[in-house]
Amino acid sequence: MSFVILLIMFGYCIELLSKYDTKNPTTLSFLIVGITLFLLATYLLVLFLKVFKITFYSNRIELVQFFGLNRRSIVLTQIDSWVIRKNKSKYGDYEILYIVLSDKSHLKLSSYLYTNFDFIKRKLKNNKPQNRFLREQLDRKEQTQFTFFFIAIGCVFIWYAVDAYQDKQITRTDISIVKGHLLENIEIKKSRRSRTLIIKLKEYPEYEFKIGSLFLRETASGYLRDTYKKGDELKFAIETTDYEKKIAKTQSLSSWDYIFHYHSIAIVEVTEDDFDYLSLENYNKANNSNTLGIMLFFGAFGVSFTAFGFVRLRKKLLKPLSANSRLRKTIN
Repeated sequence: MSFVILLIMFGYCIELLSKYDTKNPTTLSFLIVGITLFLLATYLLVLFLKVFKITFYSNRIELVQFFGLNRRSIVLTQIDSWVIRKNKSKYGDYEILYIVLSDKSHLKLSSYLYTNFDFIKRKLKNNKPQNRFLREQLDRKEQTQFTFFFIAIGCVFIWYAVDAYQDKQITRTDISIVKGHLLENIEIKKSRRSRTLIIKLKEYPEYEFKIGSLFLRETASGYLRDTYKKGDELKFAIETTDYEKKIAKTQSLSSWDYIFHYHSIAIVEVTEDDFDYLSLENYNKANNSNTLGIMLFFGAFGVSFTAFGFVRLRKKLLKPLSANSRLRKTIN
């Protein structure tokens, strides 16, 4: 049954990938989903092929893999010791059984891969001691991985904070004017935590021009909505990069542009001769206040996570392992 599901997944991957057209960037989502599904199916296939079919005899066990192409027989007296580790996941708790053999190699069996795991566990560890040295090694490996994960997250946060610090203000040389007639009345879309002002133009129906919640506080949105109605001509400023890519189409859109917010363009200024609905100065002010908050937030967490990781790593590396040397082989 599992193998049939894998075949269906690979078939669906082929169908998705066949829909991708290099000349049509809007089909990029098919390529991304197809590759993601292919990687997942490949991982499950490798996992499936690694599972042992275990047959018990009076004095030995036989392990079969790869549809019978790989067979191994182990005499029960070769079993030296064992370790059981309990793990938790959002899909339920599971156990991993390590069986250490007399040649210092080991077998690794996961409970979620065997319907008769309790029977296997009971038979293989019967009257054998627990390997405390292996348990310490596994604990140390897990703690080290957890520590490096904290350091990696901290470094990512620090990088994000530095990137926010280097964010530059938008100047008048960075903006371009868009002019058109309102396709419909200006509206404000509300979500649970934010509001967004939406402008749609007849000349560019595929795009929504937006003022986000952060900048809406600096915008005279009420006056803007009362002044301009469906069919009226309106002009406003957007970043020149967006203008050249989406309006003038003098620059090529990147894959990133097609994936994220392709139909959305941010407005940075809306002004008339005698009134500013949203000035570039106020846009920059709101953006700077947001940038400072991002920098402080991610910077503080980044330094904390990284420092915690290095302190924890130093303590764990200095802690000696048990003197028990029953297992010396590297644990995979």
